[in-house]
Amino acid sequence: MDFFDGAGIRRKSLCLFFVLETSKIIDETSMRLVNHKISAFLDDLKKNYCNAADADIRVAVLGFDSDSYWVTNSPKELDDFFWGDLVANQFADANLASAFFELNDKLSRKKFMANDLGSYPPILFLMSNGRPVNDSYKDALHKLENNNWFKAARKIAFAIGNDANKDVLAEFTGKPETVSETLASDFLLDIFRAVNQPAAPAPQIVQDNKVVSADNGGSWFSALPADRRIQTIFFVVDTSKSMSGSKIEMINNAISEILPKILEMSVSNADSVIKIAVLGFDKEAYWITSEPEDVCSFVWSDLTADDSEQESTNLADALRKLNEKLTRKEGGFMTTVAGSFAPVLFLMSDGRPNDSSWERELEKLEENKWYKVATKIAFAVGSDADKDVLSRLTGTTETVLDVYTPEVISSVLARLFYMDDMPLTS
Repeated sequence: MDFFDGAGIRRKSLCLFFVLETSKIIDETSMRLVNHKISAFLDDLKKNYCNAADADIRVAVLGFDSDSYWVTNSPKELDDFFWGDLVANQFADANLASAFFELNDKLSRKKFMANDLGSYPPILFLMSNGRPVNDSYKDALHKLENNNWFKAARKIAFAIGNDANKDVLAEFTGKPETVSETLASDFLLDIFRAVNQPAAPAPQIVQDNKVVSADNGGSWFSALPADRRIQTIFFVVDTSKSMSGSKIEMINNAISEILPKILEMSVSNADSVIKIAVLGFDKEAYWITSEPEDVCSFVWSDLTADDSEQESTNLADALRKLNEKLTRKEGGFMTTVAGSFAPVLFLMSDGRPNDSSWERELEKLEENKWYKVATKIAFAVGSDADKDVLSRLTGTTETVLDVYTPEVISSVLARLFYMDDMPLTS
């Protein structure tokens, strides 16, 4: 029996977005086929998933021709939604830019992704001929690509018409393998199964007379227990004057780009909820997050390096403030009814403190039980970084890394989150 078997259990939402072109390029036969296949897919989805799914499945429909328009003014629950056929406007061009701007606006927890229990990353279906009226869609797509929900979403495009521009559609999905020439209700259902059940065989996409896999790798959601333990990732970032310029810029870029990957890990991990805590330090340390924030709602704001005339890197204050929060006591960051896993600490610095008491504060921190069991990784920022200082903080030179690209951080996190670590409960 599924964990979510039957009605009445509140669940996270999973929204299916259908972005459908209705311009003059789409002929009547193609439009009728698209309407029929989507309607049949939704009917099959209701029969197979509505009461047994691990999420509250919702549907949002965005049409576009000379302008974009929401067929659904908000995501509709699958069980209550019925497809109404869309009609192509034989006098309108395809304003893909408008569709992308609208989609970006609604991919927000303040709009279509609002749910007090949280939302899983959406599944986006783009159905288009891929021949927009002009290149303005590129600017709109660039803005959309910076949206965290879009970054984490599963994206599939269907090329409508023999003359469809699949290159444009691949810009939306991110890779040509997720652009299909085949539209069938059972194929749509196969895609849904593939992204939600990792053990299920991937659907086959026919592309250029070749069969390719639509396997995206990984599960969108799984049955979640009533309470999940908290996995807190701490980013301790040096924002002193020596970090100005390219150093702080690289840190901002790396953390911003890794967040969607962390979001995917949190969604696919049934045992834990990942939260983010950020501590900056220059002449003094300061918490950017007043408490750990769920990665689903966390948005990174770029940090700036201290522009004071005199260099001041108060590592001691950072270690002191970190020690204060690594506790289950009131005011600490490790308090939760369900318990917490050992935290992950990322220190990003050039390792050049100019305060004299940091070693004394480190000795106090090393007595903290949470710090003892934490995974500690330091990223040596800049060619002039003092790795000896950084290795003192992590405990070993092997955990001081020269490279801190999103790919490296992602690899580190993947190794951490898919080990059978025992949670710390005391």
